[in-house]
Amino acid sequence: MIRGDGPASPAANQPQASLNDPGQGPLDRRHLAVVINQSDPLSVRAGVGEGFRVRILRADALRNANDVMVYVTGLATVEGLASNRFRPGAVADHLTSYGGQLTPAGVPTEAGQMSALRWLEGGATGSYGTVVEPCSITAKFPDPALLMLFYRRGDTLIEAYWRSVAMPGQGVFIGEPLARPWQR
Repeated sequence: MIRGDGPASPAANQPQASLNDPGQGPLDRRHLAVVINQSDPLSVRAGVGEGFRVRILRADALRNANDVMVYVTGLATVEGLASNRFRPGAVADHLTSYGGQLTPAGVPTEAGQMSALRWLEGGATGSYGTVVEPCSITAKFPDPALLMLFYRRGDTLIEAYWRSVAMPGQGVFIGEPLARPWQR
């Protein structure tokens, strides 16, 4: 069994997602975290499906969260990754122009952005990033709602990613492609 296989939580049929809200303190062990700081809450709730409780984070970074399952942000560099604990099968993305450039630790991409490898070093199972300027075409990035919809229905991580990126030609998937925390 690979690290991302099997139940995502003890109650795999009814996992919860939550965002760390600055006024409410860190997430506890019962939560899976979805961090989408610029999305429409209704589209996120519709995409992730039943069993998830979604709150939109109104801060630049998630810190001190346990059981993070999905972390998505638009920041070029994400602070506080080491303070969070990712669950097996976790997905993390920072939808930026050069996140797919795979640089050594401590070395930013050519545009000074964080490499998607930092997510894996922080404990996520998979990530995706574009390797050249995608010209702000959103179809070149994963749609977080679609990613979670497919992942939660039992697709492998690579299946869910490829179904959530309409134009994947300038991007690279990294991580464990066969992770499947939710079985069909």
